Amino acid sequence: MFFDLKDHELLGIVNDVLHGEDAPNLKSLLTPYLHPHGIKEMAATRGLRIAYAVVKMFRSLERDTVEERLRTLQALREEIFSSSEGNLRKNTARVLLQIMKELVRAGDDERKLSLARDFREAATGRPRAIARQLDRFHLVKMPEEWNQIAFDDHVHDANTKGRKSATHLIMDAWIKGIRRLRVIYYNFLSPEVAEELLRAAEIMGVNVRLGLELTPRFRGRYIRLIWTPRGFTDTRDFLGFVRQPEVQQFMAAGRVASEYQQVYIFAILEAFNRAHRQAINQLFGIQMPTLAAGEFLKLVGSGQPSLHHLAKLIHDQLVPLFRERLEGLRECCACGDEQKRRAAEELATRMNSLDIETIIDDYLRPAKNPNIHNPFVPSPDDGAPPLLRLSLEELLDRLERLHTRHRITLSLSGLWAVDVLELLYRSRGRITRLEAFNFKDAAFGRCPDNPRILELQSALNSGNAVRLKRNVIDLVFSAEEHEELSEDQKRTLRAILSDLESLRKYYGNTTLKSRIGTDSTGGSARVPGMGLVVVDSLPGKCRRQMERLVADNLRIPIRIEVARRRTYRVPGQREGSEPRLSGPSKISELPFLQRVFRPFNDEWVVGRYQNVPPEESNIRTLGGFASEDAKLLRLDCPEQTKVKPWPAPRYLNTNIKNLLKILLGFMPAYATFALTQDWWLLAWFGALIWFGITGIRNIIQSVLGAGGLRRTPLLHWSDYVKWNRLADSLMYTGFSVPLLDLLVKTILMQKGFGVTVETNPVALYASMAVVNGLYLMGHNLFRGLPRQAAVGNLFRTVLSIPVALSLNFLIGFSLGLAGVPAAGAILQNWAAIISKLASDLVAGFIEGLADRAVNFRERMRDYTDKLRQLYDIFARLELQNPEAEVLSQLESPERFVCAMSMEEESVNLATIVNALDLMYFWMYQPRARHVLEGLLEEMSTEERRVFLLSQYVLQRERDISQLFLDGLVGKNFSQALAFYLHTWRDYLDDLQRMALRLAPASR
Repeated sequence: MFFDLKDHELLGIVNDVLHGEDAPNLKSLLTPYLHPHGIKEMAATRGLRIAYAVVKMFRSLERDTVEERLRTLQALREEIFSSSEGNLRKNTARVLLQIMKELVRAGDDERKLSLARDFREAATGRPRAIARQLDRFHLVKMPEEWNQIAFDDHVHDANTKGRKSATHLIMDAWIKGIRRLRVIYYNFLSPEVAEELLRAAEIMGVNVRLGLELTPRFRGRYIRLIWTPRGFTDTRDFLGFVRQPEVQQFMAAGRVASEYQQVYIFAILEAFNRAHRQAINQLFGIQMPTLAAGEFLKLVGSGQPSLHHLAKLIHDQLVPLFRERLEGLRECCACGDEQKRRAAEELATRMNSLDIETIIDDYLRPAKNPNIHNPFVPSPDDGAPPLLRLSLEELLDRLERLHTRHRITLSLSGLWAVDVLELLYRSRGRITRLEAFNFKDAAFGRCPDNPRILELQSALNSGNAVRLKRNVIDLVFSAEEHEELSEDQKRTLRAILSDLESLRKYYGNTTLKSRIGTDSTGGSARVPGMGLVVVDSLPGKCRRQMERLVADNLRIPIRIEVARRRTYRVPGQREGSEPRLSGPSKISELPFLQRVFRPFNDEWVVGRYQNVPPEESNIRTLGGFASEDAKLLRLDCPEQTKVKPWPAPRYLNTNIKNLLKILLGFMPAYATFALTQDWWLLAWFGALIWFGITGIRNIIQSVLGAGGLRRTPLLHWSDYVKWNRLADSLMYTGFSVPLLDLLVKTILMQKGFGVTVETNPVALYASMAVVNGLYLMGHNLFRGLPRQAAVGNLFRTVLSIPVALSLNFLIGFSLGLAGVPAAGAILQNWAAIISKLASDLVAGFIEGLADRAVNFRERMRDYTDKLRQLYDIFARLELQNPEAEVLSQLESPERFVCAMSMEEESVNLATIVNALDLMYFWMYQPRARHVLEGLLEEMSTEERRVFLLSQYVLQRERDISQLFLDGLVGKNFSQALAFYLHTWRDYLDDLQRMALRLAPASR
């Protein structure tokens, strides 16, 4: 009764890959150039391909190379966007990725089956299903324009102390809706790490900056600066900078500095094994084994060993021991002894409270290990490497010699306003950013003076000399009363006050901007997960959903001023083309008509940061805290085994669910006709007629939207119909029968106002049309369909009124000619059906045209991607063979294939794959033929020739058949191979005829 065969197939793919099997029948489907809507559709369904790509992504974090991870991410992005239907394309893709992540991590098969069904349901793009899944996974719905201000200026990946590889980090950031990210590394950065991060960001469209956290000395302590090189044209330019000898020399010095600090981590590991481990064993009554350094390094992986890594290792070791200990405590809970029960509950509570942060605070901090040298507190004779002995000025000078265009961000951790004032003065304006809020520092109380620091920043940016002077005077006077400040620092502050003009000049042409970051490593009960968003940049519905999702969302005492900038384009003008003003476009210049006639793009511009009370902040977190529900240790008293609950009704088998929907709609329809009609035809078959009209309307809509009954001989008309949508339509149309036939036609109009077909047909049909339109709009809004479609259904009923009157006249005229008595009474009985037929005739064509427009957009995307690849390949061949005539080789597929050297074998494969995908588009994808014909008309003569000649590679029947046998689309290649062998001749003939027809129009 529950779940479908496809759910089990999807689950089987996930389990096979998770259990170590590499699913050879799907592995090749991640090959570049294979389009998600192309030939590989015949080898595996989209759901199975996406499932494999996500699982492959997670597996690649452990064992695959950077190239493999990036190739998997690229294929995953293409698959996920190709599966996103409807108007919520990006939000659907986010939900699909999140569901698949949960499916990979789920423990039992029943939950996996539920997630598999959720995945397939979300792939339909139904707004209600997407909204439900967004709420379920605490994802904020983002605008489809993707113009939200969502960012995080301080995150880490697995190369420092984070849990995720660079590729995984970017994927998760995109799922959360983050558009701008700054990833921080400690002391050094390798080119390989930078390349993976930047290329992954390009694939997912995330704006990424790389920052290096450095620690110069300042008054007997280390301060934290983040150096962010800027001014690079692309990823290759940045990687060229990182590989420069002087930069590599600096990175080598940073690596030495990190190794010096990491000695402390291993010393803490030894101290924990020697002392703290015994204390934990005694406190909780367990036997925790000695932690091995090799085990610790395995957990760290490619990152830099840190206290966070060590605390995680300790926590992972404690959890199973605590679970075992709780088994004995449960017996105490059930024995009836109140004192033992309370003791057991207290011990369980202490176990649950021992999270990663608590382990660091109680056992790993320098204060808990005073006998170990602390490398994070400098001293003149500490033997620190050169990079850790630099002052602020020395470090800034060295960074300027490496790259003049950069940004320096000052972390406010442990700093007071007077410290920041001195550092800004000593930097001579080279500190250009302040980390105005860091969630980790705030959670641990490391930013005690942020309000005064932000006030200093505001005064400095205001350009108002009087305001700046008053602010600095207040700071200097408060420093004079501060006993902990040294006399040297007080003299320095007085000197700054006397040289205030220099400080003002340093920032006269440079704004001291702000940065906000979470500094999250994930899974913390104190620090929220990655991501922040400015709520003012979200539409109203998204804001309401966010407030509902995160009612207790942590707010910060900062507000970001934003302004919306709208850019209009001339109607029909493509981006990048020259505007051409014509009559209609001049009319559209009128302000009140711009929104109607001219397409536009909205973007949000960030203004200044303001220090405000938390309740006035417009910044919200996108990541949550580790919840109490995630606690692994529970002290539950033994209870009787409960009956296993059934899955939720939405997980019913699809065929059963569709049948129940139809029956649910059929019952009120049948009851209405049976109880109100005297004529046996309507009493017994009225509901069937009503449902037949709805079904035919849906079929007409689907067929018209897809391209017509004779679009391709390979498809039957039933292949165009979306049966789930048909079942929904039949369910809702059943409830319209009592509404229109009983309530409106009989009770309201006939008995209430005396209006019938004979007395006033216009009023009768108009009233039924209006009520039907309101009903359609209501259930469309209830189902979460776009508001435009819902309102459109209201107005379509206006068009149905003259159609209903025409049908009424024709039927009445035919009955009169046939000599049927009481034709008026017959028409009155059939009035609701006539109104329904008129409405659905109009709807069939209007919604069919809407589906047609959607299919046109999809095919335009498909062909744009494929043609770009095709022309890129041709350009590469031309550059690689400057003395050869590539077009002449394309005219002869034998010569073309033979001309390919071993180095060009990938080009040969890509050419064949593109031709196969384009043939599949032509034969199977809705509206592909119309779109290609339009594109060919717009092509130049040379472009058209390249396209047509590149398709002649399909004549290489033996070579292409061998590619299929070698696993081009996996082991399940028989259907794809048969399709190629039976259709490539017809396809080339169709292209030849179309080319001849378009020849006079060639440019």
